[in-house]
This record gives sequence, C-alpha cells and structure tokens, in this order.
Amino acid sequence: MQPCRARVGRSWHAGEQQRTCKKDSGCQAAGHGASIPPCRERPAHGRHHAQGDASLETLRILLVEDDPTNRGFLAHVLEGLPASVHVADSVRAALSQARARAHDLWLFDARLPDGSAASLLQRLREMGLDTPALAHTAASDTSELEALRGAGFETVLRKPISATALRDAVRSTLSRGVHADATAHGSGSIPAIPRRERLLWDDVAALEALNHRRDHVVHLRGLFLDDLPGTAASLSRAWREDAFDRVVDGLHRLRAACAFVGAARLLDAVETWQRDPAQPVAREAFEQALRDTLDHAPVDREPA
Repeated sequence: MQPCRARVGRSWHAGEQQRTCKKDSGCQAAGHGASIPPCRERPAHGRHHAQGDASLETLRILLVEDDPTNRGFLAHVLEGLPASVHVADSVRAALSQARARAHDLWLFDARLPDGSAASLLQRLREMGLDTPALAHTAASDTSELEALRGAGFETVLRKPISATALRDAVRSTLSRGVHADATAHGSGSIPAIPRRERLLWDDVAALEALNHRRDHVVHLRGLFLDDLPGTAASLSRAWREDAFDRVVDGLHRLRAACAFVGAARLLDAVETWQRDPAQPVAREAFEQALRDTLDHAPVDREPA
C-alpha cells in the first residue's frame, strides 16, 4: 500500500486538528484506524516542517528535565497537543537527541545536572539548529529570568505551570514565532496554578494541573512519593555539610514537583526553607511537613 497523502492542518490557537484525505480508499489517516505515514522526508537537523507549513505530521518536541515527576507532568501535557515527546535528563543526553532527529520545539529546564539550559541552547545554536526554544524554571530571581531571555529562549515559563498555560505557550510560539514574556504581569502573562488554602494534599490543584485526569494524578503522585525520601535525604546531607547551594538547587526542583501533585503543605515548607537555607527553624518545618506528607499519603494515591 502506498503512503496516504493526507494533509494535517492545525489551528494552534483553538488546539484543533483538521484532516482531509486525498485518497478515496485505503486511507490510514486519523479516523481510519492508524496514524498518518510520513508525507515527505525530514531534514537531518533543524525544524522538520517547511516554513509556512503548519504541520504535515505530529509535532516532535524535545523535553529536557531531570526530575521524574516534573518530566512526567510536562510530557503528559505535551503529548495531548498532540505531540511526539522525546525526553532527556541532562545536557549530554539532550545533545544526543538533537543530533539524532529534528524537532519542532525544545523545552528545557533552566538547571540541569551537568549544565544549564542557556549553555545547552548556545551549543545547539553553534551546531546550526534554529528550533524555537522555551525554558521553564522555578526561580523567581529577576537576574536568572533575564539571563534566560537573553540566552535566546522565546518564552520563559515559571513553575508551577498549569497544563493550560504550557499548551498555550507552545501553540503561541509555534504559530507566531515571537518572543513571549511568560514571567511578566498583565494580559500576556502565563499564569501559575492558583494558590489555595494550604491542605496537606490539594486534590483540586493536582487535578487542575493535569487537566482533571485522575489516572495521571495517581501516576505522578506515585513517582513523587517514590522519589521523595531520596530527595529529602540528599537535602539533609547537603545541609549538614553546609552546602547551601546544593540545598537551594534541590529545593528548586522539589518545589515544582510539589505543585504538580498537589503536595501543598510541603510546597509551603520548601519555599520557606528556600528563602533561608541556613535557617534551622526552616529546615525543621520542612522535616515536619515531609513526615506529614509521607505519613498521610493517599492509599491509592488518587484524589478523592
């Protein structure tokens, strides 16, 4: 059977897809039981769609994030665009992924185990790749946000990120290709998940973050709770060694994970300790919130 020459057009603002098949029979387009085969070859590097052509195939997005909970949330949201998401947990892995295939969009965590999003983007640009790039960060420091924008990221998203905000940022970047300041206030801002009364587990926030999909909340809470004891042990070790830069870095990653799964009380404790990592009282409050979070974890890890 010859490949179907179905053309896929996307309206990014509406988030919809329209497919029109040019074959009378044997079509494998959406609605006929299978995905659309490639309509043309991809170039070895750079954007794999011709300029001016919204998309002939599912988007390819490279997601670079080393925290498993954050990575799971972001990948789930991006896959719903729809998109084919390739993941990497380090600068080295990201470079390998970028060399291996072309992508329509890159989404990088600002801080990575072996480098930074800014240095990664610089190396990719030096390779001649012009893929549009977004950064995400839990940082609130103005200088770090400005540095990311100055490095060439078209949009800078601040964690915690809602599913709607992430989808809108991707669609906006791909459809208009212009700089969007996602950290600013006003009509152009990308909202974070709204704060609510600080429960131990905020099920409403978790469901909002994951587009009201309970099964995905269950899955991400499982990853979060499995990883939490090891993360806490690393933070305690760094604090005992007076390695406060490592404490801040670890809290930076934990903060976003707490927001995604609705660990509200622990999130408050993380933010308080992050402001003064050398403060024993803040560390003790974190330890108490950690114990409460683990002791009262949902049995099935599903919101009520």
